[in-house]
Amino acid sequence: MSTDKRLSEADFSGWSQREIELLENVKEIGAKPISPTLAAEMYNLFLEGYSCAYIAKMNKGFSEGDILYCRYKYEWDRQRDDYAKQLTAQVQQKLFKQKLESVEYLTNMLAVIHKEHKETMLRFLQTGNLEDLPKIGSLKTYKDILEALAKVTGEDSVKKLKLEGKVQHDGVIKTEQTAISISPDLQTKLLQALAEGVSQKTSNKDEDES
Repeated sequence: MSTDKRLSEADFSGWSQREIELLENVKEIGAKPISPTLAAEMYNLFLEGYSCAYIAKMNKGFSEGDILYCRYKYEWDRQRDDYAKQLTAQVQQKLFKQKLESVEYLTNMLAVIHKEHKETMLRFLQTGNLEDLPKIGSLKTYKDILEALAKVTGEDSVKKLKLEGKVQHDGVIKTEQTAISISPDLQTKLLQALAEGVSQKTSNKDEDES
């Protein structure tokens, strides 16, 4: 390609062969001048994905070759690639910031729940009295927060817990164990049953002592 271009051959990777030939022709006959202001306006369309042929149709009096020369002169392809890289980096930084803020918010919510119920839970464990039983209704909220935190941090991708070994001559047998998931309703029933059991034991002990 016999041009005095500032761009390298690699910078023409986004050009079709027809566009390269049109650029060669317009460089020989001379392109119609385009002011920097108008060129910047045309670049906005190019940045949106419109071809130089379409931009020429939108700007009567200029040929596709004129627009291609403007694209070549002001290095539209390089500017677009640089802009895309910059935009990608900005989006990644924003997403990372939002992720950290989400983790902070969710962990603060967990800390509030822990502080709110820790004392009553310890009191119930000590006395076994039903009046000291923590509010079980908060278990669903707690579970929802944990699930949201797992999604934000990516921990929800771990679906099962597996314990594995290889069958070898020393008698090691391959095993697989899947983690058991307990629903909130079952958790509530288990806790209530535990509380009733503790209360029954306390009642029986008092009867024995009497």
